[in-house]
Amino acid sequence: MHKRLSLAYVEELAHAARFCDPQRVANEINLLQEGATAVAQITRSVEPALQAKRMATSLIGMMERSRP
Repeated sequence: MHKRLSLAYVEELAHAARFCDPQRVANEINLLQEGATAVAQITRSVEPALQAKRMATSLIGMMERSRP
């Protein structure tokens, strides 16, 4: 349940930010977050979270937004 709520929240944020495809943005950011969490647990390192943050920043910069 928690993961579905988190995904829905990110989709709401992407919609509010006027991305053309908020569901895609949410799904891709969710995948980064889930992967970073898994790797961080295995490696006991914060580096996966930092890498995911950089990747999400790039992803967001590439995504198309709708015009006002």
